[in-house]
Amino acid sequence: KVLEVAQRGSVFKGRAAKINEGKDCLVPNFLDTSNDCPFFCNEDTLRSLEQGVLLPIRMRQEFQKANINLRRGVILEGRYGVGKSLMAYRIAQEAVRNGWTFINFHAAWARAAMPMCVPLQPCVAFIEDIDSVTHGNRDELNGILNSISSVENKHSTEIILVVSTNFIERIDPALQRPGRIDSIITLGLPN
Repeated sequence: KVLEVAQRGSVFKGRAAKINEGKDCLVPNFLDTSNDCPFFCNEDTLRSLEQGVLLPIRMRQEFQKANINLRRGVILEGRYGVGKSLMAYRIAQEAVRNGWTFINFHAAWARAAMPMCVPLQPCVAFIEDIDSVTHGNRDELNGILNSISSVENKHSTEIILVVSTNFIERIDPALQRPGRIDSIITLGLPN
């Protein structure tokens, strides 16, 4: 019953929000996606972003008609200051424009991200600096892996999980395996 109500009437549905702490679930911290911020990146990076994230958001109905699963996982990786956060903002804009929900989760909320997105489908879950909670913390990593791969979440077909990291070498291979992560998009310095 709760799932039905959440799917119909959630205040998060079709909007962009940021969850840093528990109170953000009760009093939403909505993101203003109306600002037009220029975004510059190398052509190969933009192509990967388009194919892996933006195209499925824009062409949801076409994907459904062709029986193409919209569920996917993407890692945005690159050093500080190359545009990962701005890329997240662009994804949020595209999501809201196309009726998707976008939730930017603080890394401490990584375990809760997938279950929270299930009733908000179609939904993009963005987790910034995922390595800050998984690197060297096997229990946290296992909790996140179980959350992503749980039986309930495996049948959620309209969730795009995007995680970012400054240190790809800190991302455990278990998180990078197919079925959890489908592509790694590297953001380098502009050419």
